[in-house]
Amino acid sequence: MTQSPEPISLSFDRGTILISGQKAAVSALDLPGSVFDARVGLHRSPARYYRHIVTKLRDLTVPYE
Repeated sequence: MTQSPEPISLSFDRGTILISGQKAAVSALDLPGSVFDARVGLHRSPARYYRHIVTKLRDLTVPYE
């Protein structure tokens, strides 16, 4: 049985979307508006990009939650 990859997790944090999951995978996706935030060790994007991020994840068939 093949194990599916860890889904990318999107969570709202004070006007931004925190993007977590496999760090290398998140970096490689080049999600709209996302930059690495060293304070929390995750990628972060302004919340206004949520729809664009979800659309890109769906287009790339990347699991997310």
